[in-house]
Amino acid sequence: MISHIRLRDFKGHRDTTVPLGRLTMLVGDNASGKTSVLQALELQAAMASPKARTAWHEPDDLLRRGAQDRFFLETFGVSQGSSWQMTTTVTAPTPSTSVWTAYEEGKLGERAFTRSLVWQPDGGLFESRSTTGLDNPSELKAHTGSARLYRLDGAQVAAPSLADEQSDVIATDGSNTAKALAGIKLDHDEIFLEIQSALGVLVPSIKGVRIKQVPTQAYGSDGTRATRTAYRIHLNLHGDQSIPADCASQGTLIVLALLTILHGPVRPNLLLLDDLDHALHPRAQMELMRMLKGLLALPKFQDLQIVATTHSPYVLDELTPAEVHVFALRDDGTVASKCLSEHPDAAKVPDALRTGELWSLDPERDWVLSG
Repeated sequence: MISHIRLRDFKGHRDTTVPLGRLTMLVGDNASGKTSVLQALELQAAMASPKARTAWHEPDDLLRRGAQDRFFLETFGVSQGSSWQMTTTVTAPTPSTSVWTAYEEGKLGERAFTRSLVWQPDGGLFESRSTTGLDNPSELKAHTGSARLYRLDGAQVAAPSLADEQSDVIATDGSNTAKALAGIKLDHDEIFLEIQSALGVLVPSIKGVRIKQVPTQAYGSDGTRATRTAYRIHLNLHGDQSIPADCASQGTLIVLALLTILHGPVRPNLLLLDDLDHALHPRAQMELMRMLKGLLALPKFQDLQIVATTHSPYVLDELTPAEVHVFALRDDGTVASKCLSEHPDAAKVPDALRTGELWSLDPERDWVLSG
């Protein structure tokens, strides 16, 4: 589990440290630096994965305006009884070269390690130049785990998935959910029933989930249009009524995709969720938070860590102030942040105030920038 992350000269962050628990919520105005933390966590995790080539392809957008020529990401954590830390330094091209470099150094227990990536943003060059200090590059990943950032979109969740596509993985926007569910139904029916049951708790009007095979027109690899088989999600309602997923609400579809990710066979260890409360009814927001906390308490999910952004006081009401990190922009446009437990009235929770009420008392700038 990651205990904290530090961002220096990354996007709007001049120097920000964010402590992380099993479930951490990031709040603040739009463009206040919340999502940048999620992006930094995913980017650093990608250093040890095949996703590195695509994750680092636009570094110009990541360097803070006014910074010199590099930014730094540092993470610290504990896994399998061993502490670990990683510092990634990403350096812009010099006048004599056209390549970016990412140099990473850290410690896994008592062993130090280094590794580096070199690439051109246009994709002309990408190579891993060195890994030293570890017997196997995958050894570190076994401790730090995988991370994936989701911005789920209901329309993409509802879209049919081609049955002959190889991947069963849900995309970051929620597309391919139908195929992921079809695979779970076929290979792990008990997990499919868990997903269906949890959806019914969060959205009581939903009584079941079905996956149908339908013909669809799609382009093949040779560019020709042909009829192919696709999976389509249908939802069962009260009275045996069934509707296609694209007739369901955005919130229902987002919850379904999230449940499929959580219970699926390729769940990341670090689940990053942007706008967790998007399109959800307040009651569903609170039920979702209770469900997430319940899952984290199960042995099956002991390796799961969740970091998310929200704008909802109902979400925060299910957390303690120590589990909420607040962001605000300084006058120069850089990011400031504090834990909500540092709010002047934090001692009033939970006797006189709920966590969401505490957050709503004052504009973030009024207290995050003070002191």
